[in-house]
Amino acid sequence: MKVTKEKAAEHRANVVQAASKLFREHGFNGINIAELTAAACLTHGGFYRQFDSKEELFAEATEAALVEVIALFTQITSNANGMGHFAKGYLADENIHFCPVVNLGADVSRQEPEIQERFASGLRQLLAVRGSAMSSDAWNKYTAAFATLFGTLLMAKAVRLADKTLADAITNAGLEQFETVQEPGKTEVPASSNGSLF
Repeated sequence: MKVTKEKAAEHRANVVQAASKLFREHGFNGINIAELTAAACLTHGGFYRQFDSKEELFAEATEAALVEVIALFTQITSNANGMGHFAKGYLADENIHFCPVVNLGADVSRQEPEIQERFASGLRQLLAVRGSAMSSDAWNKYTAAFATLFGTLLMAKAVRLADKTLADAITNAGLEQFETVQEPGKTEVPASSNGSLF
């Protein structure tokens, strides 16, 4: 039976979504084609009928991960205490594999410029959600808030299994610092949350 273009596009999107999760959890080199095809219910031949290479899938998966973050950030920060709520959820233990900047950034830096350009485009869109109308100084402080989140998550994730106490201390310090560098003129206290982003 012939597959419609809509069905083919839907199937490809499902493959990309599955790969996005696996790449964030294991990194580009930590997952192979066989594992990717198994997770996406594809045969080896089926994979290469849809993607020219693992790199092509990685590019689309990275883009999809950033789109997911942008949508979530837009939704959460439209509410009162949104920035603080987002930060607390972003740094929660159960979400350590969610962030594409932390989990895919190093891999992206070793890829071809085309993949880096897609990543840069997604990052610009994330920063533009609330920063597009800001002055230069305000945008710098707003961007520093994200840099604080990303750096905090990276450090805490690196020691989480070896020293949970240190990981928690890093997370708490990052959240405290985040409150001082987020949107100028606003001091938001993270909303009560169980840490879940979903």
